[in-house]
Amino acid sequence: MKSLIPLVTIWVSLLLCTQFAAAQIQTYDAPQDPHYTAEAVYEVGPVMNTNRHNHHAIVLPDGTVALIGGRTTGFTSLNTAEIFDPETQEFTTHSMKFTHDFTTVVKMNDGRYMLAGGASNMGVPNFAHTEIFDPVSLEFTETGNMVLFRASGGGTALPDGRVVIASAWWTHNNAHTYGELYDPETGTFSQIGPFHISRSHGTVITTADGKAMLLGGRRPTGSREVLPVELYDPDTDEISIVQDYLLVEDEAWTFSINNTVTASQQLANGNYLWIADNQVGELTSYKLITADVETMEISEMETTPPLPDSDSFWFINQPVIDLEHNRAYLIARVRDLTDYYVAVFTVDLEEGTLTESSNYHALEGYELRSAPAVLLPDGRLFVSGGSVSDNFNAVNNTLFITPPQPVATSVEAPDEVPAAIMLHQNYPNPFNPVTQITFGLDHHTNVKLDVYDITGRHIRTLTDNPYPAGTHTVPFDATALSSGIYIYRLSAGHTILTRKMMLVK
Repeated sequence: MKSLIPLVTIWVSLLLCTQFAAAQIQTYDAPQDPHYTAEAVYEVGPVMNTNRHNHHAIVLPDGTVALIGGRTTGFTSLNTAEIFDPETQEFTTHSMKFTHDFTTVVKMNDGRYMLAGGASNMGVPNFAHTEIFDPVSLEFTETGNMVLFRASGGGTALPDGRVVIASAWWTHNNAHTYGELYDPETGTFSQIGPFHISRSHGTVITTADGKAMLLGGRRPTGSREVLPVELYDPDTDEISIVQDYLLVEDEAWTFSINNTVTASQQLANGNYLWIADNQVGELTSYKLITADVETMEISEMETTPPLPDSDSFWFINQPVIDLEHNRAYLIARVRDLTDYYVAVFTVDLEEGTLTESSNYHALEGYELRSAPAVLLPDGRLFVSGGSVSDNFNAVNNTLFITPPQPVATSVEAPDEVPAAIMLHQNYPNPFNPVTQITFGLDHHTNVKLDVYDITGRHIRTLTDNPYPAGTHTVPFDATALSSGIYIYRLSAGHTILTRKMMLVK
């Protein structure tokens, strides 16, 4: 028994440190619909070596993150990349061959990334230069120039290894109407087109039959107009219109990729997921859309509840896909609060349930403007960079976000087994005096569920028994306790998970 005392002391100390650290992060408790809210965790991360935004973020095979190009203070384009190691919390700077702001980033079939074109200082499209980034060796290798200089294009790799790039910002040339076809064997580009309409910030994906589909975006000068979905056939060099609108019966919707790598929007079934918007006056509405690579059908993915509109939130990034758990995460700015607060939403892609974080996080003096988000191997979102207020004031801040767990709206069937051990947010929360604590097991194991007060004092053991794989719920009656924050802790084998709950009498 004596040997356990130091371990318990250490754990309580860590718990107290965690609570103290959390208190240093300014948060805001969101108005709650308890069926669809759960707590997120926000952690301020280390600073980058360079102030940057509008860069691309790529998770590398070893779990590190590459931050590619973008712009720094003074709207100055960057020719550097940074590699972030989540284990050491350190950034290392690497020089690229060229400057890449508003660049097109394409994941190639061999796992390398093409960085094509971009803008010079002040965001002016100016470059046709192209290089290849190797995510294993971290080397940048120059390859041939595009036929036309361009910025803010989209691209995809075809099954034979060739790369298609299309769309471009502004009207310095006709890159907004003509595309490029890259041959990796010769390292050269050839022109394709014209497409039926000029556009910028378009997305290019590969269909199941090896064609390239161009969709979304804006007109070259940024205006919102009706944009068709177009299809490029590399065998015949022909370009056809698949449909007149992004969504067949509704011309109002579109989306832009901004600084998102298109390959990262691909789901486990090979289809793609984005968030589209529709602006009517000052109000922006949002919906999730999917593109089927087999049928080329683009359709709405409905959520319960629906995505909120801009009266409540502005969505900042394209969804971050979690292939392991079949989820997507959305980061949004909260409207009608004095400071710049962010929230995070979790979408269960199988059930369609939308879970809003029950707490918001205030950024200290900056905004998530053109700040990409990626999913780390440990399940946290890593958001890098941003700007004080505009394109001239980049910052070096980073932020970790643990998204909320989807809140179950009904008890799972006995034969449904979670993919991992999970501890859900209690429901209801806040509560008085009884609440339910739900956990999920991916295998049969003994479960110990304890409750502690905010000082780390043990209050009660709710269960210490073996449970089969599946989802289970244990009640907690706090009739004899005072109002306040309590910690519940799940121990299952080598896994230990904790969450907070609030008793309000």
